[in-house]
Amino acid sequence: MAPFLLFFVALATASPLKRQMSAIDADGDGLISRPEVHNVMTLQNALVALDAVDGDHGFTEQETTDFFGDSSLYAQWNTNGDDHLSFGEVHHAITLDGMFDWFDTNGDGFLEGTEADKVVYVYDLMVAQGIHHGNFRSHHHLDADQDGQVSLLEAMNGIDVEQAINALDSNGDGMFTQTQALQFMDHHMFAVLDTNHDHQLSFDEIRTGLTVQDLFNFYDQNDDGFLTGTEVDQMQYIWDSIHGHGNNRMHHELDANGDGQVTQQEATQGIHFNQALHAIDSDGDGSLTQTQALQFLDHHYFNSLDTNHDHELSIDEISAGMTLNQLFNIHDHDNDGVLTGSEADGFQFLWNAVHGHGHNRRQATGIDADGDGLISRPEVHNVMTLQNALVALDAVDGDHGFTEQETTDFFGDSTLYAQWNTNGDDHLSFGEVHHAITLDGMFDWFDTNGDGFLEGAEADKVVYVYDLMVAQGIHHGNFRNHHELDANNDAHISKPEVMNAFTLEQALVALDTNGDMQFTVDDALQFIDHHYFNVLDTNHDHVIDFNEILTGTTLSELFDFYDENSDGFLYGTEADIMIYVYNEIQNSIVVTSPPATADPNTVAPFRVIPRVLDTNNDAHISKPEVLNAFTLEQALIALDTNGDQQFTVDDALQFIDHHYFNVLDTNHDHVIDFNEILTGTTLSELFDFYDENSDGFLYGTEADIMIYVYNEIQNSIVVTSPPATADPNTVAPFRVIPRVLDTNNDAHISKPEVLNAFTLEQALVALDTNGDMQFTVDDALQFIDHHYFNVLDTNHDHVIDFNEILTGTTLSELFDFYDENSDGFLYGTEADIMIYIYNEIQNSIVPTNAVVTGTPATGTDFPNTVFF
Repeated sequence: MAPFLLFFVALATASPLKRQMSAIDADGDGLISRPEVHNVMTLQNALVALDAVDGDHGFTEQETTDFFGDSSLYAQWNTNGDDHLSFGEVHHAITLDGMFDWFDTNGDGFLEGTEADKVVYVYDLMVAQGIHHGNFRSHHHLDADQDGQVSLLEAMNGIDVEQAINALDSNGDGMFTQTQALQFMDHHMFAVLDTNHDHQLSFDEIRTGLTVQDLFNFYDQNDDGFLTGTEVDQMQYIWDSIHGHGNNRMHHELDANGDGQVTQQEATQGIHFNQALHAIDSDGDGSLTQTQALQFLDHHYFNSLDTNHDHELSIDEISAGMTLNQLFNIHDHDNDGVLTGSEADGFQFLWNAVHGHGHNRRQATGIDADGDGLISRPEVHNVMTLQNALVALDAVDGDHGFTEQETTDFFGDSTLYAQWNTNGDDHLSFGEVHHAITLDGMFDWFDTNGDGFLEGAEADKVVYVYDLMVAQGIHHGNFRNHHELDANNDAHISKPEVMNAFTLEQALVALDTNGDMQFTVDDALQFIDHHYFNVLDTNHDHVIDFNEILTGTTLSELFDFYDENSDGFLYGTEADIMIYVYNEIQNSIVVTSPPATADPNTVAPFRVIPRVLDTNNDAHISKPEVLNAFTLEQALIALDTNGDQQFTVDDALQFIDHHYFNVLDTNHDHVIDFNEILTGTTLSELFDFYDENSDGFLYGTEADIMIYVYNEIQNSIVVTSPPATADPNTVAPFRVIPRVLDTNNDAHISKPEVLNAFTLEQALVALDTNGDMQFTVDDALQFIDHHYFNVLDTNHDHVIDFNEILTGTTLSELFDFYDENSDGFLYGTEADIMIYIYNEIQNSIVPTNAVVTGTPATGTDFPNTVFF
């Protein structure tokens, strides 16, 4: 069983990198395909995410080399020879497909292992910054009628040139250098607009020479009158810039009516001046240094306000000498009564300070409930417990502890590790940290000026922990929201409320993270202290098992231990462990109590068992419950992780032993295929094999394989049984097929089922990952062969466009091509492409019926469907 259990350990301790890979790897095969990358990002998304650190809309030579691993690319791509690569230069040099190919070092069409690292890294950045998480080419803001394409009218309704140039002018100087302009136009358009030939575009030059229609026609590469696929990306980039999505200058929080300019009323109603000043005062000394003040003032006004000439401005000096209205007039350089472009930057800085925006304070608003720019002790308690914080910080290696370096890095004091490491081993356990410090103690540690608030740099570590918790989904929301446990909702937890909510047995199961029914000293110090441990450790083996705890204490006594002030209630940090236990029980299916027949020596008698499998909820699994839940065929499919319908010795040892394997391996080839297993054993016999004590029930570790199989079947669409006509030599006859495609649920796909499910036009859109309405040889070989390609390539240009395909074949003929044994059904690997197409159509915005309306590059009518 060891390899099987190690598999679970690997899943449980997966790194954040691997966790995020699952969000890209839509089919869960451990590989990232080209369509999967297209489904979650565009090249523009990736560039914005990578640029978040400095927001300069470009990349230095070092940044380019670090990402691509090739120092020669920067010189090749830097066409204007300046000191950075602009977004436009990157777009000109490489596509998203090109980036995929760059990292696909073995050229197999998939990113796996280290090949996937950079794509996963970009995706992580996008998620962290909230950049279009989900379908990353969803242009729903521009696509008003939601038909999957952007018309000229939609573009003109969504974008105004004046708003666009103000939003895109990142430095607010009223000009665009060539590098800046190439983010949304090409060299030719730039040259046409640059009427004074000064190698930059003024706002007037753009206003005079460019309309939204001109931009639309420029992006409409196939001249079909619509923007589809990648054509929309640049127009969407402009829309995002106007509406404050991404890293461009747009003061959308201040600009309440979204007209691209900030009025005095808008500026003053969104900011409380005194609140902003305190938020900027990062060290809490009541004064702003010249550097801090010059973020929203100039030198002249700094000197006029500095009445005591100490080269600092106290908050009192600023409050006495200036109002927000006066500050507005200072920034309104052209005295037109509104702030535009860089004029609004100072006010945006104040707004960001108040609302927690900035590099290290992104999530501060999630903690700072009252919005005063300070984090109070109750606000920290409201979003996390110490245990939450430790779990979040431990996510990188998942070893339930911290090295000396990790401890020093977080707390900034190299002496703490030695003080807290009471057992002298090579790491601090969670228990040792709990013993050494509380959440309040951590707050006090970072509250360096002792004013009861975390502000500025003081708050950084707490905000960092909170960010980690949000990223890992650790109780995001109100982290001490125990209203279900707090039955009368009086904000503290009474003993009856705990006793009515769960038993001590359930609590132990929830706390026993490795399922071994015992706690080492380090384990136990997470929820009790050394004295309590020693009282319970009756055999003095430095481990307390469930029996010792159940014999030596009660849930009531555990409550009293946590009730530090003995007032009969758990309040604040007193309640943390009980809340943790309660949440764990709610999040898992933990049986109410162990069966009366439970053998106390059985490992993990309180195993978490799916309620639907354990139909009578008696905490063990009977043979009828298994036989009613699934078939042996389904079990084999669930266990067959690579879909080859057979198990090597190593594969099989995950669920049977050597003897069982040898009995089933009738041809002695050291592999057992599905037929050998189905012929040689039954699900009933497999149950008996796992029932080690022959009591007729699976209990504790006995049940692990059956629970795993059941969960896999529930998480997948696994057919009930193979068709009677199934060819046993077909690879993966028990393929996972979408039930809506396999309408009669016979586990294979007929031609009528395909023809009723989608059209050839929709199939082409789903397969056309770059949206150019054509396929190169390499593209096409993903779904047809060379002969089929040559038949369709009627103009012999080594590319087949949609028209050539629609003219030269039908969906019915494509079905026949995949039906290798000509039996009228797609079965096993025969069905893979059709299943992929169907899933892409379902997961994307592809019209049900494509209508022939547009004109592609070839000049022939073609359906304007879009694959996003």
